[in-house]
Amino acid sequence: MAIKITDELVEYLARLSMIKLSPEQFKKLKSDLQEILDHIENLNKINTENVKPTIHLNPYKNLTRDDIPEKGLSVEYVRLIAPLIEKDYFVVPPVIEIEDTESII
Repeated sequence: MAIKITDELVEYLARLSMIKLSPEQFKKLKSDLQEILDHIENLNKINTENVKPTIHLNPYKNLTRDDIPEKGLSVEYVRLIAPLIEKDYFVVPPVIEIEDTESII
C-alpha cells in the first residue's frame, strides 16, 4: 500500500528541513513527493525472484589506505587558533533550533 502525502506531512518535513515554502512550492513539493513514492511502489511490484543481487558494480575491493596513527594537533595550538573557547569547550553559535513538535507519521 502506497503512502499518501498529506499537507500535514509536507508541513512537518518543511519544518524539519527549516525551509519556508510558498504556496506554489508547497503544492509542487507535495506532488513531487507523491510521485516519488508512487514510483517506488511500482518498483516494489517488479518480480525480482530470479535476479541475482548486485553488490558492487566495479571489480575493485578495499580501496582504502592503511590506518596509520599520526601526531595530532596539540591542545595549546588548538586553543590559539580557536575563535572562542570557554573552559575546555569550543563555543559556536547554535545551528539548530529545537521545537517541541509531535510526530505526524
